[in-house]
Amino acid sequence: MRRRPGSLLLAPAAAAALGLVSCAAGPGSASVTPATGTPASAPTEPAIEPPASSDGSHVDRDDGVLRIGLLLPQTGAGADIGIPANNAAEFAIRRINDTTMFHGEPVELVKADEGADAESASAAIDELLAQGVDAVVGPASSTVAVQVLGQLTEAGVLTCSPTASTMMLDLHPDRNGLFFRTIPSESGQMAAIAYSANREGVSNVVVLYRDDEYGQGLRRAAARNLESWRLNITDEIPLSTTDTEFDDEIARVATDSPESTIIVLSDGIQGMQVMDAIARNVEVLGGDDLPRVMVNEAITAADPSVYASWPQALIDNWVRYAPVAGVPAAPAPVVEPTPTGADSSPPTTEADPDATIPEGPFALNTFDCINLIVLSAITKDTDDPTLIAQQMPLTADGGVPCDTFNHCIARLDEGREIDYNGVNTTNVVKPFTATGDPGRTTVMTYVIDPGLIVEVTYGTVTSGTG
Repeated sequence: MRRRPGSLLLAPAAAAALGLVSCAAGPGSASVTPATGTPASAPTEPAIEPPASSDGSHVDRDDGVLRIGLLLPQTGAGADIGIPANNAAEFAIRRINDTTMFHGEPVELVKADEGADAESASAAIDELLAQGVDAVVGPASSTVAVQVLGQLTEAGVLTCSPTASTMMLDLHPDRNGLFFRTIPSESGQMAAIAYSANREGVSNVVVLYRDDEYGQGLRRAAARNLESWRLNITDEIPLSTTDTEFDDEIARVATDSPESTIIVLSDGIQGMQVMDAIARNVEVLGGDDLPRVMVNEAITAADPSVYASWPQALIDNWVRYAPVAGVPAAPAPVVEPTPTGADSSPPTTEADPDATIPEGPFALNTFDCINLIVLSAITKDTDDPTLIAQQMPLTADGGVPCDTFNHCIARLDEGREIDYNGVNTTNVVKPFTATGDPGRTTVMTYVIDPGLIVEVTYGTVTSGTG
């Protein structure tokens, strides 16, 4: 049994006495350090000396202080994802520091802006490494993660991405046992597409795919899953990365693969261009008898009003597959009417913070990255990234189930091993595979009207609709 060390004190009041900086309204404090300039913790603390080399190799990462770097887009187009994820990370750190200390010190959160590309992300990583982070939550972008993962793991830093779902990371050579994801790989989406096609009684499918490394990987995974269900692939049509209109490809579908279910695998920009071509050619594809059109998670309109311009046949037959990536805003509390003459002042009792679920895209995945890292560090009684990484799969499986940080700490106090499940039952953190990816994940099928839930295990669907 792994017992929580006695040096981890349950002392939120002590945390406040240490002068922690609160980064949002409400109960709790988060020790937040900017990636540049003077740390935001108590000014009397000595500054962390930057490493002699930019890769952070001279920093003592096992120094008794647990520092987590946040590498998410805070500006630019990616901020729509980065800001909710950032808020979730800060919320998690506040809850953690209100619950316990790590070796008598608060867990520190060091933030850096991932930016829009690998160049800006690499510079941000240098800043985080100079601050001596033990772990990094991010990057958000799949493309960026593929390009900068080696910079992180070669520096010996544990990395947990809440959003990078690309299959190119499945067997990435720079994982080094230090890279984890709380979002499923796109291979899970391909399994869900194949399962759904089979469930609907489909016999023939035609696959249109982006003609680059990204799209070809999706095509191969889709083909493996489709063939496992003995579905006939009538054609595989490459989509040039230099084209912007795809009416010719859609005409080929209509001529060579009539009545076949259409599967489109691409990124957001090209994928929506293909969908526009389908919308323009609905009549030649079957009109009211248009086959089902299935797409991967990346293909979605930034402005949902785009869908309103589609022919009804396409609206009725379009479905998108994506991992559960967030929750809607919590409903307003029910307020009972106050009896005449009674005190109408609001109650002073605060809501249970553990009942709060972070809101927004990928907020839950980010929240889970933070909790898994800290719980693993506490269980192993170390901030050594390698030892924390070794504990991560055990924290996610094999012990007594617990769904919040407080609950898990209570189980550790009892001398029990834990199985962290997370706070959202539709997005439970499942056991990690040998490579550090979720071994079992939940995939949602998004249609114009709310759709179905398909659960995937190691690329194989294990339960039906929800």
